[in-house]
Amino acid sequence: MSASGALAGRVAIVTGASAGIGRACAIDVARHGARVVLNARREAVLREVAREVDTAAGREGAALVVAGDCADDAVIARLLDGAKSLAGVAGGGVAGGVENVSMSDRPSSPAGAASPQISASVG
Repeated sequence: MSASGALAGRVAIVTGASAGIGRACAIDVARHGARVVLNARREAVLREVAREVDTAAGREGAALVVAGDCADDAVIARLLDGAKSLAGVAGGGVAGGVENVSMSDRPSSPAGAASPQISASVG
């Protein structure tokens, strides 16, 4: 559907994008016109997903890879910066809302690993 789909002009941040539901979601939102910031720990795999996202979107540059642990504040900042970049927001400002979830507010999985929920609407 490319840039003219229902999500045209939107940017999605997808964590866990290297496999499973995360990968499928990234490809699907691109198919519907969104640009996608991809996050997972395996950069090489994310680069493969980025190619799939570009194909689904029907254009190059629909995906941006931000490899790293999304429990890390620095990675979260890079995800948000990437979303702003894909949305074409100049000067680091955000058009729309960004919900910031602090590290201490995030729920943990039973194993104790952080399970971040980050929602960004940019553009």
